[in-house]
Amino acid sequence: MYRPLLLCLLLIASTVRAQPWKLVKEIKLSTSCALASRDRNDHLYIADVRGSIYQYDKDGNPLNLYSTKQLGQIYLLESWQGLRTFAFYQDLQEYLIADRFLSNERTYKLKPDTYIRLATLSQDLNLWVLGEDNLILQKLNTFDQTITIENQWSNEYAGEDINITYLKEYKNRLYLLDHLKRVFVFDNLGNFITVVNIEGIRSLSFSDQTMLANLGETLVKVDLTRLKKEVVHLPVSTEHLFIINTRYYLITKDSMYIYDYMPL
Repeated sequence: MYRPLLLCLLLIASTVRAQPWKLVKEIKLSTSCALASRDRNDHLYIADVRGSIYQYDKDGNPLNLYSTKQLGQIYLLESWQGLRTFAFYQDLQEYLIADRFLSNERTYKLKPDTYIRLATLSQDLNLWVLGEDNLILQKLNTFDQTITIENQWSNEYAGEDINITYLKEYKNRLYLLDHLKRVFVFDNLGNFITVVNIEGIRSLSFSDQTMLANLGETLVKVDLTRLKKEVVHLPVSTEHLFIINTRYYLITKDSMYIYDYMPL
């Protein structure tokens, strides 16, 4: 009569050991997260709807705060390029650059003739900008805002129904997220390379040679060399996701969860 009970206990113990996720730490955020980014020193940045930016270390400890001096929503937050934090304000047609301590910040007014929907910092510290119709991709010199690269998209691969919500230059490639549908990939001269179709993308990030397409409850890891996809089921439904070394940082509206992931 003890054998079935023993087998049951062994099965339960095996199941517990087989769990791929181990929660390391849960951090209550200082604000409600609207956008998130990561820098090359493994710091994480959280922007709220009021335009303030909070910096955390890789253990989830708060470090620095940029408290906005102007009313304006941040539409894109980028801390990867050049150990500085970039924030784009669409409604103000301005962008902000702060140092790695979120201090010595300066705000710059965009001057192009057309309305800019999105802007981000390039690897050479100039600007990639996307026009109002979603189909004009430009690179601007930050010194005088002259156009150095301009690419009119082709509807053959873009189509009519397009809504670009994020763009980032990473390892000499430019990635444009068409919200909930796909990722367009360009080279660093603005030439189209390919499109990666993934339904339901909430946010995009990168780790080494991998693109991380966050779908909320699942993560699609895309090898940037072969474009091979791997699906990972997440323990927490998340708005933003980053991988630092082997640890996963899952960010919701109110919390940051740090997990160790040990695939079965």
